[in-house]
Parts: sequence; C-alpha cells; structure tokens
Amino acid sequence: MQADLFEYLNSKKSCELFICEDLNKAYNYSYVFEYFNIKSFVLPDFRAEENDDLRSFLDELISFSNRLYDFYNCKEKKVLISPVASILHKLPNEQNLKPIKLEFAQSVNKEELFKMLKCSAYSLVDSVSTKAEFCIKNEKIDIFCINYENPIRIVFFDNEIESIKFYDINTGLSFKDELLEIDILPIISRVEYDFFEQINNECSELDEYLSVFFWKLKLNDLLDYYSHLCSSNFLDFSNRLNNILSPAKKYKDCKVLINNDFFKINSQKNITLLASNENKFLEFSFGENVKKVISPAIINISSNDEYIISLNKKEYKQRKIKASLNINELNKNDFIVHEKYGIGKFIGLELIKTQNTQQEFIKILYANDDKLLLPANSLHLIDKYVASSIPVLDKLGKNTFVKLKEKLKTKLFAIANSICELAAKRALIKAKSISIPLEYEIFKNAVDFSLTPDQQKAINDIFCDMQKSYPMDRLLSADVGFGKTEVAMHAIFACVKNNYNALFFAPTTLLCAQHYNTLKERFKDYDIDIFRLDRYSNTKSKILASKKAKIIIGTHSLLSLELENVALIVVDEEHKFGVKHKEKLKQLCLYAHQLSMSATPIPRTLNQALSTLKSYSCILTPPLERLDVRSFVKIYDDALIKEIIARELRRKGQIFYIHNHIASIEYKKRYLQDLFPKLKILVLHSKVDNNTAQEQMLAFMNKEYDLLLSTSIVESGIDLQNANTIIIENANRFGIADLHQLRGRVGRSNIQGFCYYLIDNDEISEDAKKRLLSLESNSYLGSGHMLAQMDLELRGGGNLLGAEQSGHIEQLGYALYIKMLEEQINLLSKNESKKQDFEQKLLVNAYISDELVSNEKIRLNLYRRLNECKNMSELSNFVDEFSDSFSKPDEVSNNYFKLIAIKIKALEQNIIEISNFDSNIRILYADKKSLVLKANSKNDSDILNCVLEFLNKKN
Repeated sequence: MQADLFEYLNSKKSCELFICEDLNKAYNYSYVFEYFNIKSFVLPDFRAEENDDLRSFLDELISFSNRLYDFYNCKEKKVLISPVASILHKLPNEQNLKPIKLEFAQSVNKEELFKMLKCSAYSLVDSVSTKAEFCIKNEKIDIFCINYENPIRIVFFDNEIESIKFYDINTGLSFKDELLEIDILPIISRVEYDFFEQINNECSELDEYLSVFFWKLKLNDLLDYYSHLCSSNFLDFSNRLNNILSPAKKYKDCKVLINNDFFKINSQKNITLLASNENKFLEFSFGENVKKVISPAIINISSNDEYIISLNKKEYKQRKIKASLNINELNKNDFIVHEKYGIGKFIGLELIKTQNTQQEFIKILYANDDKLLLPANSLHLIDKYVASSIPVLDKLGKNTFVKLKEKLKTKLFAIANSICELAAKRALIKAKSISIPLEYEIFKNAVDFSLTPDQQKAINDIFCDMQKSYPMDRLLSADVGFGKTEVAMHAIFACVKNNYNALFFAPTTLLCAQHYNTLKERFKDYDIDIFRLDRYSNTKSKILASKKAKIIIGTHSLLSLELENVALIVVDEEHKFGVKHKEKLKQLCLYAHQLSMSATPIPRTLNQALSTLKSYSCILTPPLERLDVRSFVKIYDDALIKEIIARELRRKGQIFYIHNHIASIEYKKRYLQDLFPKLKILVLHSKVDNNTAQEQMLAFMNKEYDLLLSTSIVESGIDLQNANTIIIENANRFGIADLHQLRGRVGRSNIQGFCYYLIDNDEISEDAKKRLLSLESNSYLGSGHMLAQMDLELRGGGNLLGAEQSGHIEQLGYALYIKMLEEQINLLSKNESKKQDFEQKLLVNAYISDELVSNEKIRLNLYRRLNECKNMSELSNFVDEFSDSFSKPDEVSNNYFKLIAIKIKALEQNIIEISNFDSNIRILYADKKSLVLKANSKNDSDILNCVLEFLNKKN
C-alpha cells in the first residue's frame, strides 16, 4: 500500500488531491508524503448520507473546517488527502472559512460579536465544556474555538478588549500568557444573520440546527472539490474514479521485528531508519549501512537491496472524559432530601432580608404547600433525591422523617457490619499466589497487535493483585470491543501455568460458545485443556476426570461444579448475573481471585469499585483503527426504517433489528419482508432451541442472512464484524447499560457503525429522555464509564450487599442513604466518632452576587462547590477560579467566602455554633463551653475579620 505511493513520489511526480478508501489508509499515505517533505492535510472520513442528523458528526464537521483552513493557509508544497466518502460531499472553500478576528485593545460591539458566533454555528451555553460553545459572564466571554486546544477567555472594559487568554477547561483558571489576537474559525461556514435565523426557524423539535444548516448550505455555497481539482494532477485509490495509482514494481510493504538481530542479518542491505527523536536510535546497535533520519513518519517498505523502516508507533487516541453530570446538581423542581425534614422539592433561590442583612436562601416546597428557607451555607444538609420512583413530599413540623432515619440506621448498621466483616474475612484468607510464568512473554507477543496502554496497566495491576497473600476482587471496566477478554486471557494463562484451574463465567450460552472458540484459538499452542460447560455441553465428568490444570468456560451451570484447586474466577458481563449467583460463586471458591468484567458496570458494582470494596481497572483507550458508533434518537417511521436498511445493504453489510417482544416478532418479520421482499431475515429469541440458535448465528456470521431480527438476547458480547447497523425499537423501555451493550454489537471492526434508538411519538418519561440523550451525546469511544455514572444517577447506587438494587433508597434517596452507610462503616472500621454539625448564625450581608453571576443554576452550583471545600487550600483555589471566570469578588461575595473560611476553621476546632448580636460574637464548642468576642463595630467586615483573627490564633 505505502510502497505504491512511495515509488510514485520517488519518480519525482506529485499530486494536489489524493483520494483513498478510508481514514486509516489516508494516514498511512500521509506518512509517505511527509517523508518527501510534502505537507499533507487529511480530511476526516465523513459517511453521513443526505439529510442525516449530524449531531454525531460534529467532530468531522469541525475537522473539515480546521484541515481545509490549514490547507489554504499553507504556503509549502502540499497535498489534500481524503477518504472517498468525504470528497464526494461539497465542502467549505476558502471564503467559507473566513474567521472572526479579535485583537487586544480592539473596540467590539458585543451584540454583533454574539450574532457572528451564532452565525459560525457556535452554541450559547451556561458554561463552556466542549468545542464550538461560548458563554457570557458580564464583562467576560468564554469561547471554545474549534481551532484551539483550549478555550479562550476575553475580558472587556466597556466595549474594548482588555485581555485575551487561554484557560484550563478542568480548573477554569486562565493561563498566564496574554494573547495579542485570536482567529475564531467557523464550523463549515460563517453565514449572514438572516440565513441563520431562517434555518433556526426551520428546525423542528427533533431537528438539530447544524444538520439543517449543513445540508441547506451544501446546495449552493460549498465547493465540489473533486470537480474543482480534477483539472489538477490528482490520484485516486478508490476504484470508483480514474487515475488509479499503479502497483509498485521495486518496493513492497513489509513488517519486521526491529532488534539487533535484524540489523546483523541485513548488514549487507541499505537501511533507512526513521525515528521521531535521536534517543530511539540508542536502543539498537547497527553498522554504517544504516542511515538515521529524524522523522515522525511511519513507513515500512523494502526492496531486494533496501529497507526503509520506522521506529515510530501509531498513537492511541484517548478521549479524556470530564464528567458533566453531578449527583448533587440541582435543577428547579428536582426532589431533594433534607437530613432533618425529609423529602421536598427545590423551587429556586431567593435573596431575603433579615434583621437589616441580606443572605441568599434555598426555597424548598413540602407537603401542604409549606416552604422551608435554607441558608445557602447549609447546603450540606440537603442532597438530591435519586431513586427509581417519584416520592411523596414529607410534612414540615412532624418528626416522621427523623423516626424513619433512626429506624433505618439499625438496618444500615447491620449492612455496614457485614461489609466490615467481609473485608476482615478477606484480609485473613490465604490466597493462592500466582506468579508470572516464564512463557508469558511468548504468549504476550504471539498476536499481531500491541496492547493498548490501558490494557497493559490493567494486566500489570491484575498480576500484582494475584501475587498478594489475599484474594483479588477486581472490576475491569472497558467499553465494548476495547479488549477486556484479551486482558482476562493474560490472567488465565498465568493461573493455568501455575498449575491452578480457572473458571470463566458467561451470562448466555451464545457468549459462552464465542468465548470457548476465542480461548481455544488463543491457547492452541500452549498445551492447555479448555472445557465448555452449559446446558448443551455437559462435560462435567471429563472435567472432574482431568487432573491437569485447565480452563472451564460456562454459564450458571458452572455453579454446580465442585472443583478443587481453583485460583481464578472471571465473570464476563457481570451485570447480567444476579447477586445471589455471585455470592454463591464466592462461597464455592472462597480462596480464588476474582476478575469481573463489564462495559457499563451496574451502580451497585460501580459503588463497590469506587468505595474500595473492589479494586478497579478502567480501559479508556480504544484499539487502533476502531471507530465510534454513530448514534441517533429518532421517531419511528416506515420511510426511516426503509432508508436505514437500504443504506446498510448498499455497503454489503448486515443489520441487527431489536424487537423485544416475542409474541409479535413474527408479525414484525412479515412487516420487514413487505418493505424488502428479497431480504433474508433470521429470527432469534429465547424460545428458539439453543443448538438451533447457535447454528443460525453461525449462518448469520457466514452472511447467509441480511438481517437478524431478535429480542435483546444478542446484547451480550456477540462479535459479528460484518453487522454494522443496529435498530432498537422502543428504546425508551431499556436501561442505559442495556442500550449501550446493544450499541456495542456494531462497529466492532474498522467499519463505521450506526445505531438508531427508535421511540414512539407518545410522551416518554424524563428518565428515558435523559438515558437516550446521554447515549446520543456519549457515542464516542470509551463512553461506557461515563454512562455507568449516568446510570448511577438515574437508578441509584443500590444496597451494597443486598439482592435488590433499590433497598432502602426509595425512602432516603441514594445520596443520603450512602452518606449514612458510610458513617456507619467509618464508625465500625476506623472508630471515628460522628463529626459535629456546625451552625453559622452570623448576621452579615453575605451571598454570591447576582450582578457577578446572573444565572441561578450556575450560582447554585457555586454554592454547592463552596460548601464542599474541606480546607483553606481548596477554598483559595475556588476564589482564584471565581475571580478568573467571573470577576473580582464584590463585598457581599467576599463576605460569603469568609463565612466558608470560618466554617472550615470552626470544624477543625470542634466549634458547633458561631452567632452574633451587633458587635458581640458568641462561640460555642462541642463540650458546651462558650466564649464571647467583641468586634470593633457591627460592620460586616469587622465582625467577620474578628472571628477569623480569633480562629487563626487558635490554629
């Protein structure tokens, strides 16, 4: 592949447009151009069809703008490289990509700037979190330009630009360096405001602005690059156009293992060795026949007398996940639970004047329209109510909630006691220590791919755990297709080579069969016996007769197997197993190490992982060449179904169609057959005989069918690389983990996968909307971990040890339940006494000014974050960020920050209350001792400074 282009360019030829099959090949070719000092610009692989919803294609649209803008601004010898699917679309030209230019000290009409940003397809948001967003904060504007890696903060003095700086998206703090100017690049094109408004008005509730904008703009204003550059010299490797690249005659692509032996064997050949830096050459010894070249290119080609090879490796693309969800984030009309008064409804913030001072209060609605006003500095007393049902509001003035808490505290104590007993018991168990076998490096290198960095770290952590004196209990969380099974096989190999048995649990017989075949293939050269045990493969007598260390793969049938010398248990798709099954599993193999695997761990297990009951490994790095699955939420429509299926058939692929109702599945088959009379449809569900199901799945894998119509039975782990479109009916009736697993059935190779979540036009619940929106927006590679956290918010954490997911959460809400449980665990395990509550009754004007932060939701979030500050360092960082993001704190805001400082220091000194009357300040300690301070005056700053000076001296 690379050899063909190398030979072409080596003959002093050139081209301006290079078209190839896909993005992977585009990057491989770009290395060859770079080797010949031709600057290459690779366009993204854009596989949207006419009028598609482009929500899942935002990255590609941004990439088009960036690559083409750079291409036009490059004055060196250059080439545009495009996958064929992309170049067949009209794309932005140089005029479309005219940026908004802003300079230091420039006078700007801010209203016009906001309009220009909207006309550049940027979204106005409350807080910037991703590219192509901007937000307005009084005299500051935050913009995440698509052409920069960090967002930009612009500070105005009236209409003049006073400062331009990059800032950190995670901390919110600006970098030190001032910028003299910036270019704000549009997405695809910056249009006239009338055109923007016209498109905006055309968008229906289900439409998305950028989609309508792109397809409409494409009709007239964008450029047909293929036609435009046809007259120029161009190459094409797509077999769809002409000027096809000729096969190389002298060179060929090669794959070599580069070590000192390679250089000795090829000492008579000319070798050009490429490396990104000089240090890489130091790893090897070679003679004068080797020419060292500093280059980032990855080229591996050879001829009869020459090698051109690279020490560089492809970089893994890892998306840093920043959680945009927060369990405690409150929105209007959310249910909350107060530690003393129980379940109420949050209805907003209100600035209230009391005794000549103003403070901001949180308004909470209770039964009988009673309202509770909670000071903002008492936010720690409330938590968002998270459970699976809609609660009944409690009544103020009754002690029913306090009594309920006391009643549940006894039950929570019992659960906490069980947790501590389990932890203590595990600490005393002598585990079977598993060392790394001598043959391990051979096993590791026996495949034609490299482990991702996250896979390698997970394997290292597992090996470390298995060598300890107590049993491992580790959760391995990885998105679908990210190589959990490969990691597990490394642990299994070590276990069996240490002469111990390993059990591998799978939730279904189909997945059990797939794992059996995978492990048989992977372990075929290592003299390891592998058995399969499920309803249809009863090999129990053979397993018990075998005296060798072995691997047994099975379903729940494994639970009935009484086998000695088991050192490792692997549980795949562990959220599919009931808690009782897992507890029985632990009893059967109390001394065995356990590795649980899931793409989206259920909240109970995630809780265990995050609260150190389990060890935790997370694989966030996708394999090379892996593409994310484009996900869309659509209203069910016959024409849409027809188009989705026809599109996949056009690219010679197969389709999953999930119809989760056995009684009507044959009717659905007739319906699809009416749409496509020649469509070969396979029907699969739990009532189909298992042997028949496996034979049919094999036939589907061999492309004897076009479409698999099934219930959600295919959810777990089935690996079919030619099936790359999945349609899920009534998607709102599934949980997040189920939907994400179903989506994982497609896009398991380097072919673009598509997932369609179909809903009826009827009203769906808010939770279902949240699930579907989070799935649509989190379709990137590695999003499973984020979705697990979303599921945690929607369904609650569950009883850590109980068989039910809900437990007592319905009565308390997830957050308060976990808080109370943690208190009990701390009391038992660390002998910690419960921390004293602290009441602040200082009558001062103290609140976050709405002049600085006008958005109520953001202000509430700031109050929450302030109340979570545990020490002065955290408070100091917060104040720095506040000043940077909004403005220098005014007097009332600064007073509020001082109240938080007083709270932090008071808790450190066992003070339970601080109050004042005029200039007299009373401090009450937990042992009921008290003292009185005298401020210089009853002025707010004098009172606050007096308290802080006293607390600082005591410290």
